[in-house]
Amino acid sequence: MLMHRMILAVGLIAIGLTLDLRPGLVVADGPGRPKPGLGRKGEGRKVQGSQDFDMKKLAGRNRPLLVFAPAEDDPRYVKQRHALQDRLAAAGMIDRTIVVVAAFEAGPGREGDAPIAEAAAATLRRTYKVGRGEFAAVLVGKDGGEKHRWAEPVAAQEVFGKVDAMPMRQQEVRDKHR
Repeated sequence: MLMHRMILAVGLIAIGLTLDLRPGLVVADGPGRPKPGLGRKGEGRKVQGSQDFDMKKLAGRNRPLLVFAPAEDDPRYVKQRHALQDRLAAAGMIDRTIVVVAAFEAGPGREGDAPIAEAAAATLRRTYKVGRGEFAAVLVGKDGGEKHRWAEPVAAQEVFGKVDAMPMRQQEVRDKHR
């Protein structure tokens, strides 16, 4: 049941809706909410309920797409956010279990719709060696290894091409068609 709720939450977030999964409460909300896990300028400055982020909790289940930018209003970040917002991209992200994680130089980051602690975002920037003022989109496999890095915003279809070429993804597709 929890797994189904998590999949539903990822799907709704990917198409611009959010889902509150607190026990006994399932509320979807759309307008004005962040899309595919990428916040909007000004959101998340007051981080209530921010959490530490640990890549290990995604290992084996998700393929994180880490988006690094100096700030939420950086034009490259805005372009990347828009590239991941349409419904076709959202469906592809759900199918490939891609989770978008945004990390900025200052302020909190985001894992899906949830804010992550500023310290956790800074740790991600250090771990993936993203310097000040740099933009990067980093695709991480289910095994936790870096699979591809882009220095500019990337189209969803290009990300999907990289994922679809992965042996684990090819096995998932074969298993799904059995």
